Amino acid sequence: LMSVFTSKQMCAGESVSTALQRKLAMRAWELHLRLARGALHMWRVAVFLLASITLLLLACTIFAIQRLWCELQGELAPGYIGELGTRIEEWLSNHKQGVDILFVAAPVIVLVLMTIQTGFHVSQ
Repeated sequence: LMSVFTSKQMCAGESVSTALQRKLAMRAWELHLRLARGALHMWRVAVFLLASITLLLLACTIFAIQRLWCELQGELAPGYIGELGTRIEEWLSNHKQGVDILFVAAPVIVLVLMTIQTGFHVSQ
C-alpha cells in the first residue's frame, strides 16, 4: 500500500501486484476519498459558522450605534436630527420590540455559534 500512496500518480500498474493487493489499494483510495470529502465538508461548515458570527456581530453593532445616535440626537438637538435621522428614528420606534429582542438574542446566538465553532479549525 505504501507504493500506492507515495506514487506520483502515473497511472502505471505494479508489475507484480496480486488481485488482493489491487483490492486493498482500491479500498485505501476509497477511504482516502471519503476522508478528503469529509474534511472539505467540515471546512465549509466552519467557514459558514465564522461568517455567520461575523455578520451577526456586525449587524448588532450597527443597530446599537444607530439606536444610540438617534437617542443622543433627540436629547442634544430635539428639533433637528435631519431627514435620515428622522427615518431611522421612525423605523427604530416602529420595530422597537424586534430590535430589543435582537439585542438580547444576538449575543446568545453568537455565543452558541462560537461554542460550536470551537470544534472546527478553519486553517486546516
